Formats: sequence, structure tokens, C-alpha cells
Amino acid sequence: PVERLVHAEKKTWLDKELFKQAKKGPSIPYDAGVSQALAERRDWLVKQDLALIQSNGEFALRGKALQQLDLMEVYAAGRKLAKKFGVEFSDKRVTLDQPVQYGGFVKLETGTWAIVSQGKELQLARVDHEPKLERGDMAVLKQTEGKLELETAPARDKSKARTKDKDQEMEL
Repeated sequence: PVERLVHAEKKTWLDKELFKQAKKGPSIPYDAGVSQALAERRDWLVKQDLALIQSNGEFALRGKALQQLDLMEVYAAGRKLAKKFGVEFSDKRVTLDQPVQYGGFVKLETGTWAIVSQGKELQLARVDHEPKLERGDMAVLKQTEGKLELETAPARDKSKARTKDKDQEMEL
């Protein structure tokens, strides 16, 4: 429902409509529910400092507001997953070729994200497709032909037992 989008910490259909309106005015008439949701989302964006009301009274998104909303989605998902696993979320980027432990993946509006950890910190790494790894596998982030993917890390100690779990997509 459109009402659920008003306070969503991510880029929504409402934001895209507000962006269109700011650039060239409303394209279609909206019913009362959608108009109300758009007004409430405008207020929410202003309170989050992602938009402003200009001196002429017009609404405008701040530069890179849509990218900020994308980051908000990733950070919110990372915090929620970290809480679920009882660890801390780190917003640091996963470094290419750095060994990490694979913990599954999550699909967000911004794409597919691998859930990885280094010690007690959970991180999310944007990947181009679902990793073909088992939970607990040691992996490294690689970029091949412009695509990011997790690959099995060179083996160090194979004595660790692994749990096999076919469905590794995490629910938020």
C-alpha cells in the first residue's frame, strides 16, 4: 500500500513521482490517497534533509537524494541483519580480494547483496548475482569484466565443518 511507502528508508515510487513533479510538473492526476501519501513523503524527505522547500514555495530534492535513499536502504538492511545475528553492522566497503566469511544474501531494491563477515562485523557487498557458495565458506570479492561476484577463497584449513543450507536468501 502507498501509505507504507511514506516513511520507508529507501527509494520508493513516491520519490520517483516527486522527482518527476519537481522537474516538469504532475503527469497524471492522483486520487486522494496517493496525493496524501505524496504530501507526507515530501514532509518526510524535508525532515530527513533530503529535500527542501525553496523560497518560491516549490519542493525540490537535494542533490544525490535518491542515492542517499539507496544507501539508507542498505544500511537499514545491514543493521537489521546484524541484530538478527547478534553482531555489529559495518558500513565499510568490502575490499576486493580480502577474505570474508559468506553468510547468505539478501535482495533489496538496489540489487543483490552478499552478507559477509570479518570477525564480529557484518558487512554487505553488492554483487551482480546470487553467490554459488555455502554459508560459512571463506570467499573473496572479485571484479571480472566489470561484474562483482564472490568466489571461494583459496583454502587454508578444511577441518572446519560447514552446514549445508540450500536457501541462503535472508528475510528481513
